[in-house]
Amino acid sequence: MTVARNLLLLAMPLLSSYAQGVTGIVSGYVYDTQAKVVRPVNGLPGAASLGDPVSFMLSGSEPATTFDRVEFTGTDLAYAVTAGQFYSLHLSASTAESIPTAATGGRLAAPGLIWFPDSRQLQFIANGTRVFVASDGSLTASGLDPVSGCATLAFDSGTVELVCGNNQTRLYADDSARITYIAFASSATFVLDVANQQVVRLNEGRPPAVLATGYLRAVGLVAVNASLLAVADAGTQQLTFIALDGGAQPAPVALLFPPSGLRASAAHLLRLGPAGANPFEIVDCNHNYRNFFVPSAPGAATALSNTNTRTGSTKVAN
Repeated sequence: MTVARNLLLLAMPLLSSYAQGVTGIVSGYVYDTQAKVVRPVNGLPGAASLGDPVSFMLSGSEPATTFDRVEFTGTDLAYAVTAGQFYSLHLSASTAESIPTAATGGRLAAPGLIWFPDSRQLQFIANGTRVFVASDGSLTASGLDPVSGCATLAFDSGTVELVCGNNQTRLYADDSARITYIAFASSATFVLDVANQQVVRLNEGRPPAVLATGYLRAVGLVAVNASLLAVADAGTQQLTFIALDGGAQPAPVALLFPPSGLRASAAHLLRLGPAGANPFEIVDCNHNYRNFFVPSAPGAATALSNTNTRTGSTKVAN
């Protein structure tokens, strides 16, 4: 993950670099889980509001507007599924393309990945390759490494599998673990184990290493850039950071509401709050992690203070 991929979102992803549209500046996009639509975030952080739902034009058919699930990639591309049909969405152009699948019953597991639980097959959307994954249990987290193109899959059996084409390697096995988030940075894979409230570093060919522990209720993990991870802790109501390879570690950010999840994308904004809730709060990671509201109606957002940082007991391993 590159430094350009700094966009963090809690609960629902906020995408894309600032773009000039017909209605003004569009600083990103979000998936509204209540209405099941994609909405633009109009205006700059600190003075932004949600726009009307985006209708994506499909060649030879009616526009697609509502989706059961949307996954953002950190670029202008997103993936969506509705009624068993998968789409690639081009956000700024408001166009969509159908994604062919050879079987039914698939679900959008992560950006670029479709999982078929009945046949235990994984489809890579970019090239259409389907592989059988030899691991027990239900899928709890997945991710596609943008550098290697390999997929990492976590199961409720406590195992984590690395899938590179038809080659599979078991990276982790702990029947007490429950992996819910996967991130890629510093040429390694990082997982959030919510059962044991810890972040574990996984390197192929090396033993797993606990990177940080002591969270009260960690609910999300992302890579801010190649040398920094962020963890959302609902117990302390904070966003905390883990510096990699000797990088600088920012101070924890006090959040207005307990976070319900964490997502990463392409710019430098973080979203938190219950999924589908409006208004929502964002944190600008490029400007001292300042907090802002984004209201659902037009109007200026309100800057929030993040001076009420609670003291947690997170320990980062050396």
